[in-house]
Amino acid sequence: RWPVTGYGLMIGSMAALAAGTGRSSLTWGAASFCLSDLMLATAKFTETPGVEIFSAKQAAVMVTYTTGQALIISGLSSDRPSDRPGRMRPTGRPVEVVNRSDV
Repeated sequence: RWPVTGYGLMIGSMAALAAGTGRSSLTWGAASFCLSDLMLATAKFTETPGVEIFSAKQAAVMVTYTTGQALIISGLSSDRPSDRPGRMRPTGRPVEVVNRSDV
Protein backbone atom coordinates (compact mmCIF):
# COMPACT_ATOMS: atom_id res chain seq x y z
CA ARG A 1 0.00 0.00 0.00
CA TRP A 2 2.75 2.50 0.89
CA PRO A 3 4.76 1.88 -2.29
CA VAL A 4 1.66 2.62 -4.40
CA THR A 5 0.93 5.78 -2.41
CA GLY A 6 4.55 6.91 -2.69
CA TYR A 7 4.60 6.28 -6.42
CA GLY A 8 1.33 8.17 -6.84
CA LEU A 9 2.76 11.12 -4.93
CA MET A 10 5.89 11.11 -7.09
CA ILE A 11 3.89 11.02 -10.33
CA GLY A 12 1.57 13.76 -9.06
CA SER A 13 4.56 15.88 -8.04
CA MET A 14 6.13 15.40 -11.47
CA ALA A 15 2.94 16.58 -13.14
CA ALA A 16 2.63 19.61 -10.86
CA LEU A 17 6.27 20.60 -11.37
CA ALA A 18 5.97 20.17 -15.14
CA ALA A 19 2.87 22.37 -15.21
CA GLY A 20 4.76 25.08 -13.34
CA THR A 21 7.54 25.34 -15.93
CA GLY A 22 5.52 27.19 -18.54
CA ARG A 23 6.58 24.70 -21.21
CA SER A 24 3.47 23.32 -22.84
CA SER A 25 5.20 20.25 -24.29
CA LEU A 26 6.55 19.36 -20.85
CA THR A 27 3.13 19.86 -19.26
CA TRP A 28 1.34 17.77 -21.90
CA GLY A 29 4.05 15.12 -21.72
CA ALA A 30 3.63 14.78 -17.98
CA ALA A 31 -0.16 14.63 -18.40
CA SER A 32 0.15 11.92 -21.04
CA PHE A 33 2.55 9.95 -18.84
CA CYS A 34 0.12 10.24 -15.90
CA LEU A 35 -2.72 9.03 -18.12
CA SER A 36 -0.62 6.03 -19.13
CA ASP A 37 0.04 5.18 -15.48
CA LEU A 38 -3.63 5.69 -14.62
CA MET A 39 -4.65 3.19 -17.31
CA LEU A 40 -2.09 0.68 -16.01
CA ALA A 41 -3.26 1.13 -12.42
CA THR A 42 -6.91 0.79 -13.43
CA ALA A 43 -6.14 -2.43 -15.28
CA LYS A 44 -4.05 -3.75 -12.37
CA PHE A 45 -6.59 -3.08 -9.64
CA THR A 46 -9.94 -3.54 -11.43
CA GLU A 47 -9.41 -6.34 -13.94
CA THR A 48 -10.12 -9.98 -13.10
CA PRO A 49 -6.94 -11.72 -11.90
CA GLY A 50 -5.42 -14.01 -14.48
CA VAL A 51 -7.13 -12.25 -17.40
CA GLU A 52 -4.82 -10.48 -19.85
CA ILE A 53 -5.27 -6.78 -20.55
CA PHE A 54 -7.23 -6.29 -23.76
CA SER A 55 -4.91 -5.44 -26.67
CA ALA A 56 -6.59 -2.07 -27.35
CA LYS A 57 -5.83 -1.07 -23.76
CA GLN A 58 -2.22 -2.15 -24.21
CA ALA A 59 -2.00 -0.04 -27.36
CA ALA A 60 -3.52 2.96 -25.58
CA VAL A 61 -1.03 2.61 -22.73
CA MET A 62 1.90 2.45 -25.15
CA VAL A 63 0.67 5.41 -27.20
CA THR A 64 0.18 7.64 -24.14
CA TYR A 65 3.46 6.48 -22.56
CA THR A 66 5.51 7.00 -25.74
CA THR A 67 3.84 10.34 -26.48
CA GLY A 68 4.42 11.47 -22.92
CA GLN A 69 8.10 10.55 -22.99
CA ALA A 70 8.62 12.27 -26.36
CA LEU A 71 6.91 15.45 -25.16
CA ILE A 72 8.89 15.45 -21.90
CA ILE A 73 12.16 15.15 -23.83
CA SER A 74 11.02 17.87 -26.22
CA GLY A 75 10.09 20.15 -23.32
CA LEU A 76 13.39 19.58 -21.54
CA SER A 77 15.46 20.20 -24.65
CA SER A 78 13.65 23.36 -25.81
CA ASP A 79 14.73 26.89 -25.01
CA ARG A 80 14.02 27.87 -21.47
CA PRO A 81 10.89 30.04 -21.43
CA SER A 82 12.39 32.15 -18.64
CA ASP A 83 15.08 33.37 -21.08
CA ARG A 84 12.56 34.83 -23.52
CA PRO A 85 11.62 38.53 -23.27
CA GLY A 86 8.50 39.18 -21.26
CA ARG A 87 8.78 35.95 -19.26
CA MET A 88 9.52 35.83 -15.57
CA ARG A 89 12.74 34.41 -14.24
CA PRO A 90 12.64 32.11 -11.21
CA THR A 91 13.72 35.15 -9.18
CA GLY A 92 10.46 36.87 -10.11
CA ARG A 93 12.11 39.59 -12.21
CA PRO A 94 11.24 39.88 -15.91
CA VAL A 95 13.89 39.27 -18.54
CA GLU A 96 15.18 42.59 -19.84
CA VAL A 97 15.53 43.17 -23.56
CA VAL A 98 18.78 44.88 -24.53
CA ASN A 99 18.76 46.89 -27.76
CA ARG A 100 22.11 46.03 -29.35
CA SER A 101 22.15 49.23 -31.43
CA ASP A 102 22.37 51.31 -28.24
CA VAL A 103 25.43 49.47 -26.95
